[in-house]
Formats: sequence, structure tokens, C-alpha cells
Amino acid sequence: MGKIDLNKLTYEEIEERYIKYKIPGYYKFKNAEQVKNVFGWDFRTIRGFKDLSDEDKKLAEHLICNYLNGFGIGGRHKQRPTGIKKEGTRQRFKVSFKDGYSYLYFCGSIG
Repeated sequence: MGKIDLNKLTYEEIEERYIKYKIPGYYKFKNAEQVKNVFGWDFRTIRGFKDLSDEDKKLAEHLICNYLNGFGIGGRHKQRPTGIKKEGTRQRFKVSFKDGYSYLYFCGSIG
């Protein structure tokens, strides 16, 4: 199967991908594997992710999925992370994206 350009799919076609990979309800991602299945990219391979401890990787995975879930299904694929860095003294991760960055706080809030 070739790489899919999600920018060229209709909303209904994107929705079908969520249904195909059994992401129920309001199409909320629970883990990185679901993101990989639907979008075709794995955010666990972004710059800095491998440098995190196993515990931090689990937390970052949860927070990134939560961040993506904050967008509608027609635009989530445009929020692809490119890097991550833990800022422990501030209790947050700095996650870089193509067009900037966001802070994902350990408590679940976004800044």
C-alpha cells in the first residue's frame, strides 16, 4: 500500500480510516499505534523521543494523543510533531511541530 496524502481525502474518507482501525466513539486516540495506523506516521520516532525514560515515553504518548484529540478529525493529521524535549523543572514537555511548538504539561494541560 502506498503512502496516503491525507490532505487530499474528504472528511468522510478520513472518518473511514478511523472506522477501519476501530477507533470508537468520538474518534479519540488512546495510543501512538492508533495514530500510526490512521495517519501513517509514528510520533515515537520524533527527535528526542528515544532519549526519554520509559516512564516519560508513556506520559508523552498520552499527552500527545490528548493534544491531537483536541483537533477535529479533518485537521489532526496536520499537527504532526517533529521533536520533543522534557523540561522537568517546569513539569512539561516542549513538543515541536512544523509551524511552531506547544508545551504539554505533565498534569494534562496545554500551553
